[in-house]
Amino acid sequence: MAIQYQLQEVMQNDGTIRTYGKVMPKRKLTSKDLVTEIQSRGSTVTSADMLAVIQALTEICYREVMDGNTVQVDKLFTLYPAMKGTFDKREDHYNPNKQSLTVRARPPKELRKQIKAIGTVERIACNNKDPFLFMLEDIPTVTKSTHIVPGNIYKLTGVLLKINTKRDDEGLYFAHANNNTTRFKVTQYITKGLKEIVFVAPDIEHNIEQVSLNIASRSRKDAKLIRHAALPGILAVTHG
Repeated sequence: MAIQYQLQEVMQNDGTIRTYGKVMPKRKLTSKDLVTEIQSRGSTVTSADMLAVIQALTEICYREVMDGNTVQVDKLFTLYPAMKGTFDKREDHYNPNKQSLTVRARPPKELRKQIKAIGTVERIACNNKDPFLFMLEDIPTVTKSTHIVPGNIYKLTGVLLKINTKRDDEGLYFAHANNNTTRFKVTQYITKGLKEIVFVAPDIEHNIEQVSLNIASRSRKDAKLIRHAALPGILAVTHG
């Protein structure tokens, strides 16, 4: 799957504008997500044991870095303590009002080589003021979903996912693939910032087999302006 990016214009101190590419992650994996991925590959180690190992690794990494050591987890990352700030002269000592301690991380050479050599990218068109839908995931299986089962729980990731289901002209909804006026609005949901919505798929008429997932969001600056976006592709509906 390609790494998606969008272009953003940033004004410089001299008044000129430079355009940068910004990678737009499709999802953020937690420790539990990683455990689920490992188990999906046939591992017989229990999720509790794997989570315990991750917790122990975390505690050891924290302790060693706090002791001033460098921690290298082979082919994954290197953590090390660092210092910010400058000293006026060689005889000076550390002063928390002028200097500060921090932690830095470095990826392994293998990963950097791989992403340069075989990493593929895809530019996505995204107005900085418009919502954009990246990916739909099935919560129980933590996999990309290409179909919808009414009543099941899903996670939608994207940007500017701001909705207000109390307004008829706003919200997250499914629409008939061939008739956008036939809509089924999401009423049960939880938002996590502006990049994630966890929701229960609403009831969809039994004669409808394909739908699109859409969002309608009111502009913050212009209350009369409704911004629309749709998840790329068509979703198959599986009725219970």
